[in-house]
Amino acid sequence: MGERPKPRGEMPGPDPPASSGPISSAEGQKRRRLFGAAEPLFARFGFRKTTVEEICLEAGVSKRTFYDLFRDKADCFLQLAAHVAREMCARYESAIAPQMSAPQRLDRYLETYIEAIHTRPVFRQIAEDPDLMRALARGRARGADLIDSVRTFTELVEFGIARGEFRPASSETVTWIVHSMIDALFLLGSRMHPTPGRIESPEFVREVFAFVRHGLGVRADAGGHADSGRHAESPRRADAQRGRKA
Repeated sequence: MGERPKPRGEMPGPDPPASSGPISSAEGQKRRRLFGAAEPLFARFGFRKTTVEEICLEAGVSKRTFYDLFRDKADCFLQLAAHVAREMCARYESAIAPQMSAPQRLDRYLETYIEAIHTRPVFRQIAEDPDLMRALARGRARGADLIDSVRTFTELVEFGIARGEFRPASSETVTWIVHSMIDALFLLGSRMHPTPGRIESPEFVREVFAFVRHGLGVRADAGGHADSGRHAESPRRADAQRGRKA
């Protein structure tokens, strides 16, 4: 990509106005092109050191195009995170079948969610940057679209309760408890645990699955439990493959 331009400190500014209307097909293609360029740059250099100039250069678009689509770099970053969250939900939906029980769907959701956390650095970067966290909490830059993953899990909980496979409970409360727990464990826990790699180990992931299932009142003999955590090591393989390609 050549020599990196000198980083410019660009901090999240005031909240931008809401979207004025639906996104056209051409506009959507431009966004995805910029997301494809921005994500590896953010992963390699971080949010603060990546510049708009670099993103535009990598995407092959002008800065005017960038600012037609995003208010600023923070807007781009949070819309990228929303895009990744939607992709995660789509992967989960493609991994389930109509005949699957709620416990089986729960395992697929947790597998997809945990793998996304490990393989898509945008989530970790938000958790580690106070300014991005505050911006996301305000729903800034369409960051509220991250609610897609929350909505998907809430629907899963409601599905399990309706079928009698989960205990009766507030689906909204359960969703926020589970999401807060796995976010804290997999986004922040690895920085606090004294043993490197322990949080990512298959044994640890299996215990997380068992803990969530127990909290939802899933019976020990319910289907889907035996192979839970089976993808725990796939993020490492993905990282290794990226390293070989670099």
